[in-house]
Amino acid sequence: MQSRKPIAKAFKQEVKTIRRDGGYIPINEVDDDVVTIMAKALALKTIERKSQQLELTNKVIEEQKTMVTLSEKIS
Repeated sequence: MQSRKPIAKAFKQEVKTIRRDGGYIPINEVDDDVVTIMAKALALKTIERKSQQLELTNKVIEEQKTMVTLSEKIS
């Protein structure tokens, strides 16, 4: 049994979209104002900087791993 009301058809279409895409993200043109664009750029820049720091830290850890294992064997 299905409803023939227009709102039911619209709801059914939204459910299909959620099932197909895994989520529903409404598109709002107001969100792309200057402040939002600047915030997104700042967030991307921060993420990139943190990613570089993490990569450098992992490299240092790998380099020091052999020294740590050697010192553990000695003591």
